Amino acid sequence: MNEEVTPLVVKDLHKSFKQGNQDVEILKGITFSAKKGEFIAIMGPSGSGKSTLLHVIAGLTGMNSGTLTINDENIVSLSDAQLTALRRRKVGFIFQSFNLIPTLNVEDNILLPVLTDGQKPDMKRLQFLVERLGIADKMKRRPTSLSGGEQQRVAIARALLPSPAIILADEPTGSLDTVSGQKLCQLLSSLCKEDNCTLLMVTHEPSVAIWTDRTLVLRDGILLDELSHKNIANAHELAAAYQDLLSLGTTEA
Repeated sequence: MNEEVTPLVVKDLHKSFKQGNQDVEILKGITFSAKKGEFIAIMGPSGSGKSTLLHVIAGLTGMNSGTLTINDENIVSLSDAQLTALRRRKVGFIFQSFNLIPTLNVEDNILLPVLTDGQKPDMKRLQFLVERLGIADKMKRRPTSLSGGEQQRVAIARALLPSPAIILADEPTGSLDTVSGQKLCQLLSSLCKEDNCTLLMVTHEPSVAIWTDRTLVLRDGILLDELSHKNIANAHELAAAYQDLLSLGTTEA
């Protein structure tokens, strides 16, 4: 029986950091899962634990307790070497600051993670991605000669090339103007469906989150609830629902 693997399952995740002699809990029992092909936004006020959650999922920082599986593999039990291999092969990253290497051209930037992992790049997939992202004519150029939107498209191609189980995007539109950010979100939404990839995106903006399938709302390290976008028509309605949820969480606290 071929049962489809769930790309991401997070159960009762706790994470704290030392501040002086005290342990400060940043994530307090986070539980959710992500299906294949799902595009999920993570929203919350500053300090709610959004970026920390991404870092724990990526294996960049450890958790205190809970379970976290990527493609049915429990990352808690992995060694540092195994975690590194997992990040290279099963987790893609899209950063606000692009993180492109200025001395390499666009093609080499996209291929770098695959080559670093000692794998042979799928050049047909590379060609498909750069054409779909509208950067096929930019392959021999340096990142510094591209616009911010073009650089972010290069970063998306780099993340998608290895066909990872999940892609983590931390404020990917933060360095872009409003028009470029909207175009990028629309493109990410389309790519998610076309490539059947699972994408988690941290954002502060309802106008960005509205392009996703649902929004997880964090406050003070607690997952308050999620907002399904099926009955939310636009960013204004999402912003109102988000604020209502934050207010309810504050009242209950």
